[in-house]
Amino acid sequence: MPYIYNTYEEAIKVDLEELPENLKNTLNGRQSQPEQEESEQREGEGNEEVVARLLNYAKIETKDYNKLIELFKKKTTEIRNLLGKYLQSQNLSFLIGNGCSLYAGSKSINTSNTSPKTSSINKILDENEDMFSKEITNSLKGKKLEELLNVLSQIENYYKVIDDQSKSKKISEIISKVKNEFLLEYVCGINYANNEFHRQFLKKIIARDTNKSRVKIFTLNYDLIIEKAAEELGIIVNNGFIGFILRKFDPSVYEIDYHIKKPEMNRPIPLNKSINLYKLHGSISWFKHSEEADEGNKDRNIDYEVVENQPIFYDNGEKVKFSESDYLQNSLIYPTYTKIAQSFDSPYGELFRHFTNALNSRNSTLIVIGYSFSDEHVNKIIENALTNPDFNLLIFSFESSEESETLRKLFERGKKDSKITIFYGKLLGDFRIISSYLLPYVDIEEESERQIQ
Repeated sequence: MPYIYNTYEEAIKVDLEELPENLKNTLNGRQSQPEQEESEQREGEGNEEVVARLLNYAKIETKDYNKLIELFKKKTTEIRNLLGKYLQSQNLSFLIGNGCSLYAGSKSINTSNTSPKTSSINKILDENEDMFSKEITNSLKGKKLEELLNVLSQIENYYKVIDDQSKSKKISEIISKVKNEFLLEYVCGINYANNEFHRQFLKKIIARDTNKSRVKIFTLNYDLIIEKAAEELGIIVNNGFIGFILRKFDPSVYEIDYHIKKPEMNRPIPLNKSINLYKLHGSISWFKHSEEADEGNKDRNIDYEVVENQPIFYDNGEKVKFSESDYLQNSLIYPTYTKIAQSFDSPYGELFRHFTNALNSRNSTLIVIGYSFSDEHVNKIIENALTNPDFNLLIFSFESSEESETLRKLFERGKKDSKITIFYGKLLGDFRIISSYLLPYVDIEEESERQIQ
């Protein structure tokens, strides 16, 4: 289990001989089974991958599972102590990527454009080849889906600039179709009832001193799994929208604070059961405000022209939909960023401003989980924040440094800059393991230690 801390490369050794006897027997093939079970070691698989699968496998006998957890916690005590220190930073932020939603059914977005669903997207491009040359069409087919949407949006803007309304409208229709397929394939497969690890994550990050600033979660994900898990835990999610019937975006909402005041109290106590949530790439619950849909309230002031629709969860809370039948095509996600990110009065501009300010605050820490470092804008903000002497960066990466040029540079910089800490690999980079075993209940554990002393 490798990691970089305080400019040194460290590693926690994983020895399968330390596992409970029954698990060792299975891994060594001493128990004959007709089919390979999850608890068996697979060809070419290292010790770290084996332990990661065992920790996430539910069919292990309780006694052996408890011993495995006890062993893992013992080996990672130093990491939990380190995280406990950073979780008490005055200004604590998280950057959450798609890797955190994979266990619930999301799919990796930043892989090459070769998934089975891509055939339907390529079909959309082929059906509209009159809009592009064959060379451009082939180039579009080779792009990752977010990049594809981004390029199509730029083409749409071009036709708007030259005032070709016919082609602009056609490209807009193509974008809607591609977006629909994109969300169906990568986002809509999430089982929202399977949010156990997000619940654990949220419970731990809010268990801190109420005198500290409210935790900020910045996410590049479009899904609603953070909101769903927080709702079930009774955690207030401040996502920049305000209103009851018409929820409109208003960045000043992020400055609202929550306190509890009871008759027997001399002063109000800050409520720590709340988080600030910033969806940097938009959300499936965001829509462009329609005056037609809000005909009876034309006097309302919608500064940012973005509203949030309340989701409807069904099938025992597993799936989500909205009142609009074509909500997937109309939701405001990544491609909108190209169109309006340069506008200072856009939600995206405000959200990225908050991200920049959070990282440049006094005694600030950013913990990155499940992010592939594929967004150059986000990467630049993080890179610039490293010039702040009061900023610390902690990265949990499922992959090694070879997967991303930006990540490779951070690995190298981490060996010289003590403000950078990186945990990586199949164990330390797995969101399920991070939320279950690595993140501590800081305030609670510190209080227990004080009582023992």
